[in-house]
Amino acid sequence: HKQVVEAAKPNLIGREMIWVVNTKDPATRFFKQKLSVAYVVGETEPTEVPERMETQDVECKTEIACKMEFSKSYIEDAPFNVLQRAVEEGSRAVAKLETDKIIALYKGIAAGNLATGAEIATNEGANFAWADVAKLWNAVEKEDFGPNVLCINVRELEGVFSQNQFIQSLYYAPEDVIRRGVFDAPALGMRIIASTLIPSLDATHNYKFAIDTKSAAVLLVRRDILAEPFENPGKLRSGVIISERIG
Repeated sequence: HKQVVEAAKPNLIGREMIWVVNTKDPATRFFKQKLSVAYVVGETEPTEVPERMETQDVECKTEIACKMEFSKSYIEDAPFNVLQRAVEEGSRAVAKLETDKIIALYKGIAAGNLATGAEIATNEGANFAWADVAKLWNAVEKEDFGPNVLCINVRELEGVFSQNQFIQSLYYAPEDVIRRGVFDAPALGMRIIASTLIPSLDATHNYKFAIDTKSAAVLLVRRDILAEPFENPGKLRSGVIISERIG
């Protein structure tokens, strides 16, 4: 008997590691807040209060799509809903490319712009320890930001799972704290997010990202992921196209 076999699928963690903003406009101006200076009214008042912001325009210029097309005879004969399954797979493909782009954004940050002004050395794989988690958390905290997400490759999960601090946080946690690739039980206030999509530096070293998602970056969504059916009657084919428009 022939059967459809699920392909191996990585955890799609893109929207877990970035601030997501939905919009109806093609572009949005965001501001980067700088530290302001307070003063006591009636005492020494600043002679002038300059605008303490830098702005960044984000445009929704990126469209991601996946097209799935089948013959009418295949759709008729298959003992399952072909188009529904196609929507699921196409949506996964779009979400993976979105995740790849978000990870590339973080990966592309220059070392001098990271917390502490440099990349931080940690242990790898099964040797990734709670001390490494604390080191990454502390680096961001020292910059007066609050990291709320720790993104690691699944290789480092073996090390995390062996730590008492993490194990104890799961004792009284409800079952829904563990979703695919996302562990909502906090580690020093950070959710742990794991995927094979987190890239490698080399054969033995992976990237790890401790992120304050409220401040680090934004995913602007003009058209959220959408599935639309289409017909090609001249060739007796039907299908769906899944797309989104982001910036």
